Amino acid sequence: HEAAVMLRLNNDFVAKGYHRVGGGVLVRYVTTLLSDYVCCDTAYRVATQEEFPSWGYWLKNGLETMAEQWELSARSWDHHYWGSVSSYFYQNLAGIRLGAPGYSEVVIKPDTPAGLDWVKASQGTPRGTVEIAWKRENAVIAMDVKVPNGTRAEIWFPGGRPAADPAGVQHLAWTGPEDST
Repeated sequence: HEAAVMLRLNNDFVAKGYHRVGGGVLVRYVTTLLSDYVCCDTAYRVATQEEFPSWGYWLKNGLETMAEQWELSARSWDHHYWGSVSSYFYQNLAGIRLGAPGYSEVVIKPDTPAGLDWVKASQGTPRGTVEIAWKRENAVIAMDVKVPNGTRAEIWFPGGRPAADPAGVQHLAWTGPEDST
């Protein structure tokens, strides 16, 4: 029933204009969960909207750290709890995810929501730095991925099959329509 629950949550956010971030402590997982269940446009809108209550509201009002609560009168101004939105940035928007312990394997599966035209991110690992940059131009996604030597990477191409497999890449499977490019 997970997909049905996430679709209902997605529809609730859409109906409320993306700015009624409620749900108590579970809100910290909203952006990641929405993205994981193919609601990446809603997740991005929730993460970037600027009306109270939201992370964007904090930024708009000069906060540079995470407060303990949404109100600007919060007593703690260095509260890690709401910091899960930063994980959403690199795990969902950049798509860098741990594939196996020690980053011996990585999964690159970026979300490309409407309204976001590019992402560039890196993640240090014990084997070296994983990097990704993607950019949308004329409805085409160009993606550049760098993975340290000795690291296996599973790379998901947003929007369809890549135009060409890069040198040294072993194509393992295709899960999208065969005529996609």
